[in-house]
Amino acid sequence: MQPNYSQLDPKFAARKENISLYRKLTGNHSIPVNKQYWTLCNYQPIEDGSEIEQLVNAGLLKREQFYGVDRNEEIIRQNKIWHDDANWFAGEWLDVIKECESFNPSLVYLDTCSFADHHVACDMTSRTMRLCPPETVLFVNVMGNDPRSKRQFDPQKLIDNIRKTLTPTERSRWKPNIKNYIYSATGRTYMYNCIFQRS
Repeated sequence: MQPNYSQLDPKFAARKENISLYRKLTGNHSIPVNKQYWTLCNYQPIEDGSEIEQLVNAGLLKREQFYGVDRNEEIIRQNKIWHDDANWFAGEWLDVIKECESFNPSLVYLDTCSFADHHVACDMTSRTMRLCPPETVLFVNVMGNDPRSKRQFDPQKLIDNIRKTLTPTERSRWKPNIKNYIYSATGRTYMYNCIFQRS
């Protein structure tokens, strides 16, 4: 059974850290009016712990700047009922952002369930980087361990794989990985959040 992420204090704390880092990196208190926030959204209930409520309450964005993507159509239908002034897309992350003509983020939170050293994490990150406009801040969340075994993963592997995947020109558009921080999401899994910023 999937945890209720809107009621997990570590997720709330991680998003709070993201807000603080975004403000320090950009000098912006909130996302510029002509820009967007994109995320892998999951359910976004009308309660303070949900991602959209937390970011709006923090003054980071207006609801219409929130763009949520999930492959589960039922999740998207429910989110539209809860927050009809935000933007919701059912589909695969890379398909949605590639096909969206208005894709113009200032902040992207790629909150994945991929292992840090897996090709899926690298592919999602590098292909997202290619589509991001200048001055985008990108947070990439990856799993640091496998909760079903004792396997652990080094986030540096993600960074190394991205460097190999991007061309020198593409790499030059992004500042080197700015910071990693780690947190435990459920008590069984710990997550690495890797931060990048496009010049």
